[in-house]
Parts: sequence; structure tokens; C-alpha cells
Amino acid sequence: GNIHCQNLFGTIQGDQGNLEKAKEHFENALTALEKIKDIALVGKIEINLAIINSMQSNYNEAISYLKRALLNFEKLGDLKRISEVKHNLGMVYTKKKEYSAAISEFDYSIEASIRSNYLQNLGITYVSKAYVYTHLKDFELAEAFSNKAMEIAYKVNDKLSIAEVYRVKGMISRSRKQYEVSKNSLLTSYRLNKELGNQLNLAETAQELGILYKLKRDAVKSNQYFTEALSYFRKINAVADIQEVEKLIKN
Repeated sequence: GNIHCQNLFGTIQGDQGNLEKAKEHFENALTALEKIKDIALVGKIEINLAIINSMQSNYNEAISYLKRALLNFEKLGDLKRISEVKHNLGMVYTKKKEYSAAISEFDYSIEASIRSNYLQNLGITYVSKAYVYTHLKDFELAEAFSNKAMEIAYKVNDKLSIAEVYRVKGMISRSRKQYEVSKNSLLTSYRLNKELGNQLNLAETAQELGILYKLKRDAVKSNQYFTEALSYFRKINAVADIQEVEKLIKN
């Protein structure tokens, strides 16, 4: 009971952006688990610690936790959890800009999600793969994967994934210089994330809106959105994200 409570406290603190407190709760849960050999719960908490470390730009620590979690779920033969771990590994490699490694992990996650009929993870992995293709400037593949993601997200009513698809679609339209289409998609993503209280995705969408308004030469709105993104990234001490937004403001 104590372990489950620590894990829930950690999740709540993480959702509120209090990452150090979240980490403390997850580490307490992990310490308590040394007396109970529940490898499924150990793996679940290792995933949570990996997500927190990734948000704080501690990428090597995040990968280490995920690889440990993967071993635990492979012992159990839990395909759903394996697909989650592989998706999260892909996310960390995306943050590190190691796009080939990210796609490889996403492909494994997609395969495991299909085999276990885990639609929610399949949808979010499709949109994560679409996001990588926007950075590789392969907009046709990015659009194809974002469309597949949207289809699944609507089927399972996953509003977080729907918001993320709109963000990626906004990035694709912006790259094609379809600025009005891009603005509509990004503002939809922004509104959905605000309604859902997803602070991290809201900050990431604000950053993309900042880039869009900079291209449109609207300095007031551009700075407004960059400042909002920067405020959240500073709150969670996301070093890499802080540096990226500061660079965007200066250039």
C-alpha cells in the first residue's frame, strides 16, 4: 500500500511539474520494493523515473532506467509494457536528436502494440514517429503517420494524442509555408492541452507557436509564446529545452 501511494504521489507531483518531489516519491517506492520481489511494479516505477529524468534532460539516466524496466517486462513476457518501454526509449533518443535510433525503437514499439492490440500506445507511437519525420524533413511520411495516429486516437478517445497530432500537423503545415493552416492546428493543440492540464505538451506547443509567429514576423505573439514555454521549462529545469528556446529568441 505504501509503495502504491508513493507511486501515485509521484505521478501527481510529476503532472503538476514538481519533478524533484516526483522523483523523490518514485525513488522511495523503488527502495521499498527491494523487500518485495514484484518485478512488474519495479518496472512500472522505473518507467516513471525514466520519464522524469528525460524531462530534466538527464537522458543517460532515463535510458538506464528504461533498459532495466525492459529486462523486467521481458522476464514477464508483458508485451504491452514492452511496447511502452520501447516507445519511451524512442522519445529519449528523439530528445537526443538520435533519430535513426528513435525510429528503430518506435518500430519495435509499434510491432509489440499491434501484437498485443494495445491501441493507445500504437496511436501515440505513430505520432511520435511522425514528429521524428518532421525533423528529418520527410513531410509525406510525417503526414502519413500523423493521419494513422489521428485515426486511432479518435477510435480510443485519446485526447492527449489528438492534441499531439494537431501539434505535429501544425509543424508540417508550417514547413510547407501554409501558415494559416499551421496556426489553426497549433492553436487547437494548445487549447486541448490547456483543457487537459498537460503542462509539458502545452509548453512544447507554445514553442511551436512562437516559431510560427516569428516566421510571420509577429514579434509580440512570438515572444509571448516563447516566454510561456521558457517559463515552464525553467520550472522543471529542462536544460536542453531552455537552451533551445533561448536560442530561438536570440536568432
